[in-house]
This record gives sequence, C-alpha cells and structure tokens, in this order.
Amino acid sequence: MIWKYVREQKPLPVNRRAHERHEVDAVRAEIDRNNTRVIDISRIGLRLNHSPTWMIEGQGVNLRLIFTTRWQDIRMPVEGRILRRSSDGTIVLYRAPIEDWPDSLMKLVSACRL
Repeated sequence: MIWKYVREQKPLPVNRRAHERHEVDAVRAEIDRNNTRVIDISRIGLRLNHSPTWMIEGQGVNLRLIFTTRWQDIRMPVEGRILRRSSDGTIVLYRAPIEDWPDSLMKLVSACRL
C-alpha cells in the first residue's frame, strides 16, 4: 500500500518573549560572593550559567549584576525570583533596579561589547 501525501513544513516557532534578549559575554552575576556567568539578559530577566545548587524555582534571590566595560566594572544590585532551572541555565526574573532601566541596560550592554 502506498501512502500519497505531502509532508508540509512545520511553521517557524514564534518568539514568545515579551522583551528582546541580549547575549552577553562580559556580564556576571555575584551570588553569595561567587561569580556566575550571565548567558543572556533582557529588561526583566536573565539566564545564568552554572548557578548555585541551592537555588530552587520560586525562590527569591538578591544578586549583583557586574557589567565589565573597558574602563571599569559597573555593579548593579538586583532582586528577583527564580523562574526555572534546567540544563540550559537558570532563569531569573527581576525588577528594574533603577527608574530608566531599559535605556541604561542598552547602554551597559553596548559598552560591554566594546
């Protein structure tokens, strides 16, 4: 028996993220005096690589974002909540640390890339 059908291509996945994520190499997060690499960051969230093992989903966390620019390290205290842990990293949602955070974040990310 021969099946006659045409296999249709799957539609491309829709980006469900509300805010644009920026991949960064020169940003770290300091948690309990240990530095953890930030994989990517957006206005309301970030993804950590190799976060501490005591972090669980739903837990509140205080951390310090460290943006390494050519001239200096800029430290920004942030408090947030752990959304998810997986093999891809730990997702942390956080509140804006300063009033004009979206513009400041863009300037910091671009300064880290210089």
